[in-house]
Amino acid sequence: MKRAHAEYGVFLENEHKRQLLEENERKKKEQAEETQRIKEKGKTALLEQLREQERLEESQMQEQDTARELISEASRKLTRGIARFWKRPASCKRCTSYVNCWE
Repeated sequence: MKRAHAEYGVFLENEHKRQLLEENERKKKEQAEETQRIKEKGKTALLEQLREQERLEESQMQEQDTARELISEASRKLTRGIARFWKRPASCKRCTSYVNCWE
C-alpha cells in the first residue's frame, strides 16, 4: 500500500511538471505569435506610409509639371509680344504715335 501511495505521489508530481512544461510552451508560443502580429502590424503601417509618400510625391511632380507648362506658355507669349513690339513699323498709318501701337 505504501508503495502504491508513493508511486501515485511520483505520478502526480510528474503530471504537475508536465503540465507546467506545457503551460510554459503555450505561453512561449502565444508570445511568439503576439510578437509576429506586432511585427506585421508595424510592417503594414510602414508600407502604408510609403504608399502615402509615393502618392504625395507623384502629386507634387504633377503640380511641378503643370507649373512648368504654365511658365513655358507665359514665356512664349512674352517672347511673341516683345518680337511684335520690335518688328512694328516706324509709324502707324492708323495712329498718330506708334508708342502704344500693336498693329
